[in-house]
Amino acid sequence: RGKTTIRIIRSRDATIIRYKKNDLSLNNYSSLNDLTPNDLDTNSIREGTFITKLINNIGRVYYDMEKHTQALEYFQQALYIAKKIQISKVIEVNEVNIAEIQDNIAVIYFHQGEYEKTKKSYLHNLAIYQKNGDKLGQANVLNNLGEVHRQLGKYPEAFNYLNQALELFKIAKDY
Repeated sequence: RGKTTIRIIRSRDATIIRYKKNDLSLNNYSSLNDLTPNDLDTNSIREGTFITKLINNIGRVYYDMEKHTQALEYFQQALYIAKKIQISKVIEVNEVNIAEIQDNIAVIYFHQGEYEKTKKSYLHNLAIYQKNGDKLGQANVLNNLGEVHRQLGKYPEAFNYLNQALELFKIAKDY
């Protein structure tokens, strides 16, 4: 099967994705289910970064609607595309952006009661934020780790993470 070029058309009223001779409106989220990471080729990789953000945002809409299964599917698809773009090395993909998508996945795990998966994901992302000097990212993850430990009844660990988060929020506020 040949690759399909994805063309993004931005207008005042809507964003339309021209894909496989069909116009898909953002108002019809389910129509984006046809879009797969395999449909990205090197000519459309820059537009793929927009698609990644778009798919991630659709996941956030599903999350806000408390449709966690659908949200997780979109977050995982956005993560897959972002990693594919990163591997292609056609353009630089900031690993912090990937960590942000992984944070969204961790939130879903948290709401599903999968606290160990949540914790593992947050600890992985914390290392990425630390490596990149992203104080706000670190503070957010530490706050979330505090909440995970609170849910697990591990209150001393929760206090530790929350106090670290508070200190980093104070530092990040000065940036």
